Amino acid sequence: MSRAVKITLAFIIVLASGLGAVTFILSNFERLADEDFVAETDPGLTIAGLTASVSKDRVLDHYVLIDIRLEIIDEDRVTEVGLVLPRIRDEIMRELHRNSGVRADGVASIDLLRLKAAAVVPANHVLGENLVRKALVLSVARAVA
Repeated sequence: MSRAVKITLAFIIVLASGLGAVTFILSNFERLADEDFVAETDPGLTIAGLTASVSKDRVLDHYVLIDIRLEIIDEDRVTEVGLVLPRIRDEIMRELHRNSGVRADGVASIDLLRLKAAAVVPANHVLGENLVRKALVLSVARAVA
């Protein structure tokens, strides 16, 4: 058999396998749609549009827009935490601007690991108890200054 024929047969086999897998997966969607399928999620609140400035050589380089989600330990108290969300947002913004969060390796961006840790402390400070388990970064976008 020539090499071209072998490659063509291999391609057809891979294509047929992929088509079979897609057909199998799609056939289960109807069964899942008929059932009461609910995804379990951790209780939490989203804070969208946090803004941090990023400087390079002590000059403003750009802004970073960040969306985070605070995971709440007690799901019965999510509504209560939501009532003070503006104060939590304010404390996180103060912390962001107090400690710029510039990365230690010199890259002109913010340190997301430090941001995640720094978001939990002010949130729990505002709440007066440790209700926030952790902060998850949902999105990061660069905005030109």
